[in-house]
Amino acid sequence: MADYYYGNLTENRITFSIGRDLTLIPAQSAGPVNYLVYPYVEVDGKQYKSFSKGFGYEDL
Repeated sequence: MADYYYGNLTENRITFSIGRDLTLIPAQSAGPVNYLVYPYVEVDGKQYKSFSKGFGYEDL
C-alpha cells in the first residue's frame, strides 16, 4: 500500500505541527516538545498530564 498512499493523500487531512523539538511562547520549563498532537500543559513549571482531552470536528 506504500505505493498507493505516497502522493495520493486526499484533501481531508490536516497538519498539527511541523518540525520537532518545539519551543512554545512563553517557553516551557520542561524543555522542547517533540510534537503537538495533544495539548501541552504546565503548572508551576512542571508538565501537567491530569486533564481531560476532548476533540470535535465539523464537516464544512
